[in-house]
Amino acid sequence: MSTSASHWGSPSAPRRALLIHGMSMCSNSWEGIAQLLAADGKGSSS
Repeated sequence: MSTSASHWGSPSAPRRALLIHGMSMCSNSWEGIAQLLAADGKGSSS
């Protein structure tokens, strides 16, 4: 099994979010939410 991750925002953000998608989706499904979190000063990974 392999895994991959996408990252948005600053890697040094004081708060982080982990966004998990299902098997039939991809990290692009989190793009809008991730950009809003990054704009609010939070880093996120999917």
